Amino acid sequence: MEKNQLTIVGKIDNMVVERRIMNYRKDIPEELLTTKKDICDEFARHGYNPNEVIFF
Repeated sequence: MEKNQLTIVGKIDNMVVERRIMNYRKDIPEELLTTKKDICDEFARHGYNPNEVIFF
């Protein structure tokens, strides 16, 4: 069985936050949304507006 991994990167100014989802499955969208929320929370902890995060 192939193990998929997905890397989500969020950026504001010069700060970059990267999270990796191991065993990623497209049929579980909550996993992706939770990871993006975790990245936004990390920016908020550093004083950034989480609504300004650019994901790529």
